[in-house]
Amino acid sequence: MGGKFSHLDHYGRLVEWSEEDHAWIGYCPDLFPYGGVCHGSTIWGAFDRLNELIDEEIFHLMDIGAPLPEPKELISN
Repeated sequence: MGGKFSHLDHYGRLVEWSEEDHAWIGYCPDLFPYGGVCHGSTIWGAFDRLNELIDEEIFHLMDIGAPLPEPKELISN
């Protein structure tokens, strides 16, 4: 498996439907413990946006020299 390594692979993510918001909401508790961080009209739209936010947060933490949080659960493909 010679694919490109991604920090995204380490962090669990969840996208679920919210009746209250009438939208799909994305969560990544390891990086954003305060709750949902994005909304989408489709599950895949919310998932793609969540991955973008995870990537942005990881690069931000690396840029400022902050440690990356330890993932609580390893997600494998």
